Amino acid sequence: MDFFQADNKNFVSRHRTWCAILTAWAVILYAVPAWGSWQISTVGTAGDWFESVSVTAGRDGSNTLYIYATSADGYLYEYGWSGSAWVGGAIGSNQGSYLHGVSAGYGRNDGRMRVYVSSDGYPLYEYFYNGAAWQQTAAPSGPTFYFNCSLGPGRNTGVNYDYVPGQNGHVYEYAWNGSAYAAADLGNPGGAAASHVTLGDGQNDGVMRVYSSNFDNHIYEYTYSGSVWTRADVGSADDQFNSVAVGAGGSLGGTKNSVYGAYDNGRLYEFIWNGAAWTRQDMGGPGVAGQYMWDISIGAGRNDGVTRIYACSNNGHAYEYSWSGSAWNWSDLGQASVSPQ
Repeated sequence: MDFFQADNKNFVSRHRTWCAILTAWAVILYAVPAWGSWQISTVGTAGDWFESVSVTAGRDGSNTLYIYATSADGYLYEYGWSGSAWVGGAIGSNQGSYLHGVSAGYGRNDGRMRVYVSSDGYPLYEYFYNGAAWQQTAAPSGPTFYFNCSLGPGRNTGVNYDYVPGQNGHVYEYAWNGSAYAAADLGNPGGAAASHVTLGDGQNDGVMRVYSSNFDNHIYEYTYSGSVWTRADVGSADDQFNSVAVGAGGSLGGTKNSVYGAYDNGRLYEFIWNGAAWTRQDMGGPGVAGQYMWDISIGAGRNDGVTRIYACSNNGHAYEYSWSGSAWNWSDLGQASVSPQ
């Protein structure tokens, strides 16, 4: 069937805001129709709640976009748009453990697209579509389970690595050596779990770095010097950070990046590098006790060319943040029709 075609494998959808609501019933799509209100559509279902979602051309040799979602039922799910409906389901075999993050890219640096999944079962899983079926490879088991995974050239050498945050507080880097994946330890700031990792040019100096959010209430930055990794404290708050993102759309304006943290008190924070130190700005949010911000996405979700920040909460709602030129404004995009876990 004719699924939507992307211009290239690195295409990032800026036409819709996607959110994996923590429920056993649905992956939720938030779309902006022409008349200006938000709609919520069900994409698919799983045997347990969905944990993470990615929109990418995950099948090697194809520029077709699919939605990939991990579930606590142990399966990775793939959904494609047929022109009139979402079609898809579980791919590969059941991993027998809670699946967390999902990303896609050239993890082996061989020009072939693969999908990567982190899990409670300690391994990092790799999925490859050979044209007829999905093949699965497990990286060597680590000392802890991993909450998410993020792929990119974290060493600024043009070589891709897969980065994962551990429940033990460490951040690990997986590299393909030609025959197997080998892991390197980037370090541990304290002991509390590292909840999320991402890559980006957070200092706007052309250098790619790795960022982790941690349950010790801090966000950390890892920089590779050419021989060793160094860690710096980006900033902290009085409760744990559940996710971190790097991108434009913030108070710096234009294409300059900020670092964003999803906070356990139901708010987001923006961290800005001023050339000498990190500064923190409260972006606001519902701020209701027990309703924490879960994940962050950055993009032009309204199809108007304006980059905004989007976040999901464990209350089943998604939120949109916009910089007015002088202050942050946030709005509630709505709640899924099913109750979150």
